[in-house]
Amino acid sequence: MLSYAAPESSVCAPSPPGLKRKPLKKPNLQKSSKVERARVRLEAAVTRLERAAATAGPAALARELQGLKDENADLKALTATVTERLDVAIGRLRTVIGE
Repeated sequence: MLSYAAPESSVCAPSPPGLKRKPLKKPNLQKSSKVERARVRLEAAVTRLERAAATAGPAALARELQGLKDENADLKALTATVTERLDVAIGRLRTVIGE
């Protein structure tokens, strides 16, 4: 059996005579999952806390903790806003398609 390696830039692999062409799937290496992005953010936060704990006293730790709490509150508010907007958009789509 002959094997063929398509060039990187190819969208469709050339096919031997008599066979149908089959589109190649483009690898999606750029997107990471939500879980992976959350894990990276968590690791960054833990690293910042560990660094602050190693180099600063209780006052600096308290400031860092408050900063992280503020950031968390901001993200929660943003999530609520996005959720509300998505719900409205989904409702409109359902109305349009008659669901």
